[in-house]
Amino acid sequence: MAVIQDEVFQQALESGRPISLFLKSGVPVRGKVIAHDPFTLLLEQEQRNVMVYKHSITSVLGARKPKKK
Repeated sequence: MAVIQDEVFQQALESGRPISLFLKSGVPVRGKVIAHDPFTLLLEQEQRNVMVYKHSITSVLGARKPKKK
């Protein structure tokens, strides 16, 4: 069974479109997805890389809905 978050992040990775994340602390983070695994998300943000732990993310904006299979 595929996990929805993996589908959303994989689609953002493949499209190269930037996404916006909001963390539990309220801090917004925007960037392009470079990679993701079960626990972390790696974003490119203004020529630097930012690693975000998925458990700290509350919302994701700019991602498209995964296609139904």
